[in-house]
This record gives sequence, structure tokens and C-alpha cells, in this order.
Amino acid sequence: MKMLLKLVVVLVLLAALIPILRPNTPLSNVISAAFDDMSGFCTRQPDACARGAEIARDTAATLHHIITSVARETGSPQRLTADDRTLAPLSEAPASNAPTDATASPAL
Repeated sequence: MKMLLKLVVVLVLLAALIPILRPNTPLSNVISAAFDDMSGFCTRQPDACARGAEIARDTAATLHHIITSVARETGSPQRLTADDRTLAPLSEAPASNAPTDATASPAL
């Protein structure tokens, strides 16, 4: 199953890159037309697009629930706290960028 998923991802990336790498070939014209057609899908079928968005939201909520329940079950002692998520500077940071004795290069 993982191999199939990897193959699909590679094929989609190749299909997206062919018009960029070889812009004047018949294959790139077909792929460009298909992408243009897909980009206008929501304007042609707004009900189907809204249903797809609803399914995507439900799937994301289900995946979030599964991931959080698995994380809760593992009981990892290294969970992040609010202090871990801050971007405050370190209080022990050196005052200058000058090398210390341990990192100074030896004199020749």
C-alpha cells in the first residue's frame, strides 16, 4: 500500500513538472488543459465542490482524533509545554559573536 501511495505521488509530481520542463510537447499541452479544467471545477459544480470540502473537513477531524488518541495512549513523558513553544531568546546566550577559547583557532 505504501508503495502504491509513493507511486501515485511521484506520478502526480511528474505530471505537474512536464509542462514546465517540456512546454511545447503534445503531452504538456494535454496536462496543462487537464489542470486548467480541474481548476474550474468548483465554478461548474459548486454543490460537488462544497460536498468535497465537507468530506475533507470530516477526514481531517477524524485524523486529528486518531493522532491525538494514539499520542495520549503512548504517554510520552517528553510532551511540549507552553514554555517549549515560545520563541524567547536564551538567557545564557553569549554577549558577542567572538570565539571562545575552546573554539578559537590555534595560532600558527
